Amino acid sequence: MSIEPFWQSTLQTIKGLLLTADINDFPSWQPIRQTMLIGNCTSIKDKYYIMREQIPYWEWKDIWGPALDTTIYNKIERFDHFPTTDPNTIQQASHIYNWSKFSSKPIWKLDSIIEFGAGFGSMARLVRALGFKGMYYIYDLPELVELQKYYLSKFNIENYNKYVTWINNPQEACECDLLIGMWSLSESPIDLRDIWLKQYRHNSYLLGIAHEFGDINNIEYFERFMSQLLYYNWNEVVLGPTSKYLFGENQHEPSYN
Repeated sequence: MSIEPFWQSTLQTIKGLLLTADINDFPSWQPIRQTMLIGNCTSIKDKYYIMREQIPYWEWKDIWGPALDTTIYNKIERFDHFPTTDPNTIQQASHIYNWSKFSSKPIWKLDSIIEFGAGFGSMARLVRALGFKGMYYIYDLPELVELQKYYLSKFNIENYNKYVTWINNPQEACECDLLIGMWSLSESPIDLRDIWLKQYRHNSYLLGIAHEFGDINNIEYFERFMSQLLYYNWNEVVLGPTSKYLFGENQHEPSYN
């Protein structure tokens, strides 16, 4: 896997910490705090209350609320407004919820999901907790895979190695119901993202896009990508001056038989 210089340095630091530090304390590691965690900021509070206001009471009570519970592993800062969870999980839940408003199916009714760049496994845990029973694929670097396996093992996910399949080579991937890539694809080299976005055509997409990364104009890149997928419905949601969501769903190519 080709890696951008920033991630080369970050991964080198994580690799050293995996050898010398207690993995149970990984949320305190500087590269993890810098790249994967978010604290009790106003934007997270706002996202939480938007979900509470818009998700039906029964669905929050029976599905979302229990799924957010991360008290089993309490090394990550608790969320002030819902202490059974953490700000990072609220962030992941908000991604899923915003995608679900444009999707014809809730995430727990999908059969297969592939995540490009899974951090320490928070999204994979949450999707499972929401009721997803299908196959979850992750493509990531070895140092992060080690963190993901450790984190998922903390949540009593039965046979998580059967629930999650880690892909070492893009050629081992497959077309799925959903591709998740929260800023990861837009921070990847062109040759790598081309494999994932041109070789495979998934039924739906949940992407976080940085407008620029290094000297790459991601707005132009992803506009070209969308134009190549006919019969898809695309929705872009601006998140701020430098990033946006990109949601896509196959509206089914017509048959001429």
